[in-house]
Amino acid sequence: MAETISTTEPSSATNGFKRHRWRPEFLAWGVLIAFCCVSLLLCTTISFTIYNYFFRSTIPLEAELQVARGTVGITSPASLEESAERASRLISSLTTISTDEQSLGILSFTDELGSLYAHITSRPETHFTLLRSARPRFNMGGNDLIIELGQLRGRLDILIIERLDYEVRVRVLGPGESIATLSYPGRYEIEADESGIRLLNHSALFARLQGNESSRLVPKGYRASVIADDDSKVSLQAAYTNLVNDPSFARYFEFVADDAPENARWSCASISDIASDTLGQHRSATINGLETIRFLRQGEIAGHGETRCFYQFLGEMGEMGLAVNEYDYLGIQATILIQGQSLSRCGFRGSECPVMLRLDYVDRGGGTRRWFQGFFIPHADDSEQNNPLRCSNCPALHERVSAKTWYQFDSGNLFSIFPDDTRPQELINLQVYASGHEYDVFLAELSLHVSAGADSGAANEESP
Repeated sequence: MAETISTTEPSSATNGFKRHRWRPEFLAWGVLIAFCCVSLLLCTTISFTIYNYFFRSTIPLEAELQVARGTVGITSPASLEESAERASRLISSLTTISTDEQSLGILSFTDELGSLYAHITSRPETHFTLLRSARPRFNMGGNDLIIELGQLRGRLDILIIERLDYEVRVRVLGPGESIATLSYPGRYEIEADESGIRLLNHSALFARLQGNESSRLVPKGYRASVIADDDSKVSLQAAYTNLVNDPSFARYFEFVADDAPENARWSCASISDIASDTLGQHRSATINGLETIRFLRQGEIAGHGETRCFYQFLGEMGEMGLAVNEYDYLGIQATILIQGQSLSRCGFRGSECPVMLRLDYVDRGGGTRRWFQGFFIPHADDSEQNNPLRCSNCPALHERVSAKTWYQFDSGNLFSIFPDDTRPQELINLQVYASGHEYDVFLAELSLHVSAGADSGAANEESP
């Protein structure tokens, strides 16, 4: 029987599938599409990286801590042990700063040329952590210079300087989810403890305080707070009235420029005990981005001299003197910088400080009284001469502050330190003056705040 051999031809569909699968043009298209995808991904990644580097990236910004008084405790991220600082030190992110009841620390954020961005004063018995401070790597993206503080217990006075290169934004994290955001140039006060956080806007256009569920804009002269037990609400009320309508002397110099200084509420002049001595000068000056009044006396000086400015308080009908019986808070705030002085401390009588504040007033008994507060910087002869730290009629010791550093003074409530019979009933004038032989000082602000307490006006509307 003949053997039958069967040969099976592959189907045309199968042959077609195999031939189509391995066509070189399909392989080329696949390679081309894959190459385009990789190129697109690579270009996107490079563009995104370049954009972030030039427009979004930041570099750390160190701050300089200067100890204005006492000793400041510092805990760096590299060590868990607190170290004591008595002079100055550079501070980096994640550093904790603590002051005791006698200490005062000043944190300054500057650029490479020493121009000031922001200035933070740590009041006595204050604890906080510098979480982050960074500025844009390049000034190309309109980003903010960020300063972020956390774990605050105590009080900080914050000064933001108006700059053309960067917008400065300070964020303070309070208890719970509360956040205070400071985005405008001006002076602020922030206080926090276990009960909550309180923000006082002294001179900026607006600030913002955010609670758990809402936030509010805080206008100039207003105080906002968030209570820790109910951090969903932000309360807002008027804080005080500033009785000095020209705290920065800007209007005074405008009147001087118009040759009409008699129209200004401030009146300034210099005196010298020796006729041949150089008189002191008062002039408008810009330093660290702040518009100031400068008191300057240099040259061949043999005797005492003063450069003094008066602010006269007027009643409702324009009469001399202003009644303050209706208020329960009276406080003086000043922002000063002492560049130099020739005398040790405040002279051998304790009355020649490079910066002196004075308030003349009438007490409840009708007697005329004066309140003084002096400021000075360290001097090479301090330990040898031991000049007094208080003048004969000064109620408190003069304050020693760091040289060439802004100092924010707050008297607190003066009503609380005067006995009832010497409590001010009528204000006559407020004075600031430089006293001594040679001096060089700057004054950025001098205010006198009064308040009638919680009834000074409240705002209950939600802010966007």
